Amino acid sequence: MRGTFEVESAALTKQVTRLMSFKIYGLSAVLLLALYFLGIFEIKKQISLFTWMLLLLVALAIPLFAYLTRRFIAWSLQGARITIDSRDLHGVNYWSKRQSIPLREIIELRPFSKKGVDAMVAVTFSSGEIYISTKTERYEEIIEFLGTFLPPEVK
Repeated sequence: MRGTFEVESAALTKQVTRLMSFKIYGLSAVLLLALYFLGIFEIKKQISLFTWMLLLLVALAIPLFAYLTRRFIAWSLQGARITIDSRDLHGVNYWSKRQSIPLREIIELRPFSKKGVDAMVAVTFSSGEIYISTKTERYEEIIEFLGTFLPPEVK
C-alpha cells in the first residue's frame, strides 16, 4: 500500500463553524440577560448608542469569524496527511511536526483521544511516533496495513 491519504476535513470544519456561531450568539445573549437582571444593562440607554447598521455588522461578524477559523483549521489539517512509501510512514507527531518513521520499526499501534482529537498512534522504539487521524481517507485499510508490521508478540 503506497500513497498519500488526506484528512477529510469538510464535515468536521462545517460542524465547528456552526457550533462556534451558536456558542458565541448564545453566550452573548446569556451575558446580556444577566447584566439586564443585575441592573447594569439599561436597554433604552444602550439602544441609543447602537445603530441598526452596527448591530447588523456585529451579527454578520460572528459567522465570518467562525468561517475564517474553519478555513484555518482545514488548512492546518492538510498538514496531517499520511504518506506511505515502500519503506517509511510520513505524518505528524503530537506537536504537528512532519516526520517519518520506518515501517519495520513500528512496535505498537495505540488509540489516542484528547480534546476532540481522535487518532491512532504508530509508535516506534527510537524514531518517534506518528498520529493518524480517524478522519483520514481509507483509515481502516491504513491501520490494517500497518498492523502487518507489528512484532508477533504485539499482534
